Amino acid sequence: MLNELEIKSLYPLHYLIWLDEPLELQKYLSEHQDVKIEQKDHKQRTPLMLATILNHQECVRVLLDHNALVNVTDHTGFNVLHEAVTTVDPKLIRDVYLKKKAQRYSKEKIFSHLSRICDNIDFYIEIKWEFTMPLIGQICPSDTYRIYKSGSKLRVDATLLGMNEDNTFKRGNVSWIFGNNDSFMSVDHIEKNIKKTNGKLNLTSLKYYFEDDKMENIESKIADRLAMPITTTYLDPDKINFERAKSGLIGFRTDRTEKLNGYKCKVYSAQNIEFVHKTRTEHLTQIDKNDRYDKRFKETSTLTRTILGVTEQNISNPFADQIIEDQFRRNPYQLTMREYFNLSASDQRDIGGPREINIKKKFFNATVWMCEEFPISLKEQILPIVDIMAAYSSHFEKLQEFINLKLPQGFPIQIG
Repeated sequence: MLNELEIKSLYPLHYLIWLDEPLELQKYLSEHQDVKIEQKDHKQRTPLMLATILNHQECVRVLLDHNALVNVTDHTGFNVLHEAVTTVDPKLIRDVYLKKKAQRYSKEKIFSHLSRICDNIDFYIEIKWEFTMPLIGQICPSDTYRIYKSGSKLRVDATLLGMNEDNTFKRGNVSWIFGNNDSFMSVDHIEKNIKKTNGKLNLTSLKYYFEDDKMENIESKIADRLAMPITTTYLDPDKINFERAKSGLIGFRTDRTEKLNGYKCKVYSAQNIEFVHKTRTEHLTQIDKNDRYDKRFKETSTLTRTILGVTEQNISNPFADQIIEDQFRRNPYQLTMREYFNLSASDQRDIGGPREINIKKKFFNATVWMCEEFPISLKEQILPIVDIMAAYSSHFEKLQEFINLKLPQGFPIQIG
């Protein structure tokens, strides 16, 4: 059981944040250049995540000034911006939102990924991303990504561009082209226009090309977030297990091997794939909750969901009938530092505002065809490109999550 001195030693930034000491935090960061600003505690929370959940705003701003990452999640699957929205503080949300945008369009990050593939072979590949399920197929639409790589030049075509603020899908037909000398252009095949950078690629030009001009009003975006549920969708990798698929009669079974598109593939069974979709509503007014209720699931019977293997859990606000003092609004269980850092996995208590969460889960199995002789490397050639595009599309993020799973050796020719 950790005491406060041990907590201070193990988690120096978390310690100062819990005490809400922004000046000491600033001093510590200035004096310790090798500090682990992205260190996670036992709840998988970075210092920035902890400061945001506790609503220690000056600590948040100190960490943002030191470029602490915003797009990180804790054990619940929600990120820093999600937690900022639950504070219902427009200024804090704005600060976190703008830092997240700035980090997404970091040219250093982009060209570090491009440099990884520069000396690799040239190639063209199509990746069909189709991940639909009964009842919740809407949140996993399909698309085919076309990737062209030639020397240091890269082109990526997609029709699924991401999510709008109202959780609908942003469709289009766009090519993103990264050329020599840090040049960049985007081609909108529907609007019939081309946007080019003049000279070097920089933060301003990236924002110009990837931002939707109609969404530039930051205050409007913040108001939209405050009036809509917070959602997150992810694959839980912890339970996934890959085993060689077998063929033949009992007693004479052998490892299954098949030929697909001219490539010899080993066939694997992927078991216990868990798809999780979470929705939080504690920051909404009652009117917004009624207006935004997910009618798609409301109109589907519990029996139907059970038959299709979708489980649903609603977690209500445990303090709904109580008046919480302002000083405990972000720590309703009134946990001490020592209690928080020693919480067990089974303990339901936590910090942050009281949560109202709807959780939908779907377990399923899949078959994966892996080719060990495929001429393109998934990790060396495809992943750097997906890493680049994940900054601009939530669905490239999902592809990124899949590639980062502990897949068997080879290239996934097909998943079904």
